[in-house]
Amino acid sequence: MGNAADLVCDFVNTYDVESATDSIPSPAALTAWLGRRDLIGPADAADETD
Repeated sequence: MGNAADLVCDFVNTYDVESATDSIPSPAALTAWLGRRDLIGPADAADETD
């Protein structure tokens, strides 16, 4: 994803306001989301504070 605005939109759209659900519900899911976008290294991981 080359455009920063597209990245922000992609992240914001992980939360569904109507159903109050998030497609990134856990640190593991956040790590995977960031990794698919090359925003986190293979040895990095999100935790509860992220």
